[in-house]
Amino acid sequence: MNNKYILLFGLSMLFSACSDAPGLTLTAASFTEEQLPSCQQRTCPSITVNYIVVGGETEVADSINAAIAEFVSTSLMGNEETGNRPHSDLKAAAVDFAQLYFNDKAEFPEMAGTYEAN
Repeated sequence: MNNKYILLFGLSMLFSACSDAPGLTLTAASFTEEQLPSCQQRTCPSITVNYIVVGGETEVADSINAAIAEFVSTSLMGNEETGNRPHSDLKAAAVDFAQLYFNDKAEFPEMAGTYEAN
């Protein structure tokens, strides 16, 4: 959770320090489990992903977007022991998160805990 704040602080410092960088724009983006195809036929865990997309035709924008995608993907995986690499596609990472839930639910049907990603 602290990594989220560090990332946001770093991004804000980057943009405040690089005020003369032309063509960079920030856009808020988000999705929920309701928008995932694998969650249309069955009940998925609660997933809400809010993130920033940096626009612009620059390597800086691409690099920042890649770092954001890696951070969100790693956060969704939660367990470093899975051996999965972070996704560059955030919806694919959310689908993997839901699949981990389904796998655990099948193995432990009496599991009282819930899976939630925000």
